[in-house]
Amino acid sequence: KWPARFHLTADLVALTIADGALQVAVVQRDSELACIDQKRNGDVQEIERDLKHHWALPGGHVDYQNEDIDEAAARELREETKIEVDETLLVQVGAYGNLGRDPRPGRTVSVAYLAFQPMFSEPIAGTDAKSARFMPVLELLTEPNRLEFDHEAMLIDAIQKVRDLVLTTSVATSFCPSEFTLSELREVYEVLWHRAYDKEISSKERQKFVAEMREYTSDENFQFLSSL
Repeated sequence: KWPARFHLTADLVALTIADGALQVAVVQRDSELACIDQKRNGDVQEIERDLKHHWALPGGHVDYQNEDIDEAAARELREETKIEVDETLLVQVGAYGNLGRDPRPGRTVSVAYLAFQPMFSEPIAGTDAKSARFMPVLELLTEPNRLEFDHEAMLIDAIQKVRDLVLTTSVATSFCPSEFTLSELREVYEVLWHRAYDKEISSKERQKFVAEMREYTSDENFQFLSSL
């Protein structure tokens, strides 16, 4: 009979490497307002949605009666993007519950999960998502694009998590097809450890890297981001 003041959600970071760059599945929520941390100080506010530049990681509320949190993460990805993942292979990144992370009524804590593989199915928007796609991580982390809530922190933390796993396990091969060359495996390491994905890098430095990426990817003589 108590009113719902405390909410639990699950978000999913689906990473892959395509065209020599790290990419992630994102959705655009079917809402006229976007929840953006405009000053990047942890104070998220609802503002008018920019249909070209405001994106979010797939995610949503956990069914508190019938669902584990990792099940919710896989379900939300499936419902919002039509991408299927094995929930037993998901890696937990962390829990996010800072006071200012969600301006909507109640207190919301989110548990972020990570999924990575060489290729996912093509995203198709569903349920409360207006659109869904894979985008280069660097594009999402630099202006004019913005991720909603604290999804930027989740994404950066997920990349650090992958780096840690690569150093201690054979997980790097999860980014490669079933048969791969040493060059393809080396590309995984070069992409993941590109300085542009470092947690400590400044926005100005990251903006420089994305400008270089745009220049190379628009050139007929495309070169891997890792070669910059």
